[in-house]
Amino acid sequence: MAEFEIYKDTGLGFRRRFKANNGKILAESAEGYNNPANCEHAIILIKRQVANARINSYFKPDQNMKILRSEKCAALDNGLFSVQKARARRELTRRGHTGRSSDKPISPTIQKERKVLEERQYAVGDRVEKLCVPCGEERGHVVVSLNKRGQISRVNCPRCGLKTAFKKGKTPTGARHSTKNSAPYDWTLTYRKGQTMTHPTFGFGEVTAVIEPQKIDVLFSDKVRRLIHARSRS
Repeated sequence: MAEFEIYKDTGLGFRRRFKANNGKILAESAEGYNNPANCEHAIILIKRQVANARINSYFKPDQNMKILRSEKCAALDNGLFSVQKARARRELTRRGHTGRSSDKPISPTIQKERKVLEERQYAVGDRVEKLCVPCGEERGHVVVSLNKRGQISRVNCPRCGLKTAFKKGKTPTGARHSTKNSAPYDWTLTYRKGQTMTHPTFGFGEVTAVIEPQKIDVLFSDKVRRLIHARSRS
């Protein structure tokens, strides 16, 4: 157990020293005291002030300390995202890759992780292109479910209503759904399921459902959006 020790020096003065758990002396007084009470009082003052004491270093830190300090400062300045980036960079360094151009080959595990991060993350309601067998053409489908990895598992055809599994990388075969001859979107017109339009902001879209007498769901190039229709101008 660590302890302070009071002892007599060769000049019969009282000195203090601090011993670690292994018995080694970590600190010792530079001068002696006339009586043990003054020496004990000095120990009490040290115990009170050591918790808030700061470290003054007169030596220049090495390169590793500079890098570690810069990473911590960046993490504090930029918040949680920088903390995650710093952790990821240290993890890549531990695995043998610094994240910069190098002659070292990148392991297949890191390549797979990078590929997953670079892939687009889909959400329920987004649009993907897929061959619809009943419709006989490649057309936009609506994402209806995702797996645990965030990848598309099932999609729904807005025209025939068929829900099918989605296999990434499978090349569709068949006619492609035509996006020509679509009238501009007009919120005063009444739309039906299956009708197409050209929105001034979202581009080509197809009505997938009539939600209310004056609201419709339209599948655009990115996802399903809800629009109004059958409204009077007055």
